Amino acid sequence: MSKSLKVTQNLVLTKVNCARVALGGTPIRSLRKGRVGESDDCPIANSLSDVCGPIEVTLEGICFDNDVFTEIIAREWGVSLESKLSLETPAEMVSFILLFDEENYPELVV
Repeated sequence: MSKSLKVTQNLVLTKVNCARVALGGTPIRSLRKGRVGESDDCPIANSLSDVCGPIEVTLEGICFDNDVFTEIIAREWGVSLESKLSLETPAEMVSFILLFDEENYPELVV
């Protein structure tokens, strides 16, 4: 894996762990596996869903089922709320999603 791919993956893992801890969960050592092109079964969604319930991750926004969790994570990540249940996808996650969907992280594909 190239250095830039690893850096992007680590930035996303840091954001995921920040959210997990803010919601009372524990950090994880690596992103969980997911499916290419699946917004509710991608590494980001699968790495957060055990602490926040169902989640959908797209380039445009991240949707949750709980408005309190949405507010907490938006504050932790420093991003805008798009609605009570969705927030802006952080830039590093947008980069990761694009790279993942282009199959640049084969070790994370189910």
